[in-house]
Amino acid sequence: MGFAGLYSWWPDRSKPDDDPDRWVLTATIVTSDAVQTLADIHDRNPVILPQQKWEQWLDPSLVGDQALVDEAVRAGVAEASTLTFDAVAPFGVRDDGSQLIHPRA
Repeated sequence: MGFAGLYSWWPDRSKPDDDPDRWVLTATIVTSDAVQTLADIHDRNPVILPQQKWEQWLDPSLVGDQALVDEAVRAGVAEASTLTFDAVAPFGVRDDGSQLIHPRA
């Protein structure tokens, strides 16, 4: 499963031009309104990229624009709508193990 993400390098203007730490990398996961199957969990969900879009999103020569993001969101909504979900047993934040992925009976 791949998620649509964006990144940007930008200069921290509070640092001198010759400071090697002046350039800052920021990144984000693209989200959209939650698909119906996830709406009970949260009002947003990550944009899931169909595998046929991975190469396009990983192409370092591509300069993205709003149309590219909109296309990914449309494809991601369709992709998220195909997911199936299973309830699992309650767990705590320190719990670990394969029991966390088994559907609740």
